[in-house]
Amino acid sequence: MLTALTVKNASCPEGQHHARLHDGNGLYLEVRRLKRTAGFSKTWYYKFRMNGVESRATLGSYPEVSLTLAREKRSDAAKRVRQKIHPKLSPAKVVDSTPKQVITFRDVAEDWFKNRSPRWSQSHTTREKRNLEKDLYPELESKPIGEITASDVLKAAQGAEKRGSLDVAHRIAKTARGVFEFAIACGHIQINPAAATRNALRKHSKKHYSAITQPTVFGKMLNAIDAYKGGEIVRTALKLTLMFFQRPTELREAKWTEFDFQNNLWTVPARRMKREFDGKAHGDDHIVPIPTQAIELLMHLKKHSRGSEYLFPSIRSRTRPISDGTLRAALQTLGFSGDLQTVHGFRASARTMIDERLKFDPRVIEAQLAHSVKDTQGGAYNRTKFVNQRKKMMQAWADYIDQMRMGLITDDSLDDDDQ
Repeated sequence: MLTALTVKNASCPEGQHHARLHDGNGLYLEVRRLKRTAGFSKTWYYKFRMNGVESRATLGSYPEVSLTLAREKRSDAAKRVRQKIHPKLSPAKVVDSTPKQVITFRDVAEDWFKNRSPRWSQSHTTREKRNLEKDLYPELESKPIGEITASDVLKAAQGAEKRGSLDVAHRIAKTARGVFEFAIACGHIQINPAAATRNALRKHSKKHYSAITQPTVFGKMLNAIDAYKGGEIVRTALKLTLMFFQRPTELREAKWTEFDFQNNLWTVPARRMKREFDGKAHGDDHIVPIPTQAIELLMHLKKHSRGSEYLFPSIRSRTRPISDGTLRAALQTLGFSGDLQTVHGFRASARTMIDERLKFDPRVIEAQLAHSVKDTQGGAYNRTKFVNQRKKMMQAWADYIDQMRMGLITDDSLDDDDQ
């Protein structure tokens, strides 16, 4: 239960879009930080459910509407809900017409988020929430879902476009499309106004991760990594990342229990792979053969992991792995900026050189990358069928890395078939 003093002193914490103070029985005060002036706006809302659909009614702004008056308005609104009358309808409309629910964009967006987010990864959940709160809510929040136009959605997305974030602008529009598709499914609207934004926003060129594919330059980078002074954990993480060429997060969060040293296999659990929800929940684990050079690195690493369950524990806490920026910063320290080589780009480096120089079947390479692999009839291969081929390939790649490190491979040295 709120008090008059609590309401008077209510504020929105720094960095938050809004804060809610609940009084109980559906009544709450929403506090928003004013963008152009110092201070806060405070609005009373009554949250209720009618005909299975969650909604809310605005009861007025503080201080015009005090806590006592807000509670009275809440009681009146609750009585109307029990009578199957929407609180937002005036008495005249109740008499003259069939009550209609006034559903706002935020009402639908919150239901959509609650319905969809359990199937998303944490990073995707965070991104969708940010798209809503930073760009979509300021423009569309209180508008009735059926009255929003394509230009309204475009205006919301163009905020990111003006900030120079073209990719974010397209993501915001995609989030809006998802909300409106949900609204259509729920019967609130019939047409998705966000669909027209696909070609209205400036096109974003897909980013490709920088990757070195020349053996001589790659060899110099290997020597630089060998000489890295930032600690055994980070140095070994760099070496294993380029040797395994899995996604950086998959390696960064690897645990010792995932490694089978009798069969020299690393099994990445499906839940940690880059997949849709069903693939994470019900898909196969990803198998990574471990070459002999990696075994030596892992045995050495074990002595430095401080008893952590993670291969690469954070220097601050052995209960957490190193951050996603640690390896990127290490590469930059070594003189390899993002426009020359990225950590994620190790995958492209390996794929290119294994294909062009070691001449392994592209399907085997794609299976090792955990990409979708098709047979000649278009069906998906079971990746376990490639384990033996991938064992040979991973050992050949590790051997090739050693040769590049020693400067034994030149940029024009391909095998005899290409001479």
